Amino acid sequence: MSRRCEVSPLRSGAVDTNFAFVMHGNGLADSIFDADAYATSIDAKYGSAYYAALWAKTGAMTQNQIQDATVDLANLWYNRSG
Repeated sequence: MSRRCEVSPLRSGAVDTNFAFVMHGNGLADSIFDADAYATSIDAKYGSAYYAALWAKTGAMTQNQIQDATVDLANLWYNRSG
């Protein structure tokens, strides 16, 4: 489910890279809203069942986003340090 950001920090300026990250994140909004609607249908009072349902729908995406962000940040640090 991971969709890596298309613009590499190595091949573009900082502004282009930042906009690419924002656009990529915005592309995930519908999935998050859909997951929220589903979780709300399970538990409209936002109890533990809501969060379990939300995580069931968004957990893999969240983990992929964190992994991708870790790699992107490491690349920025590595490539800017030299």
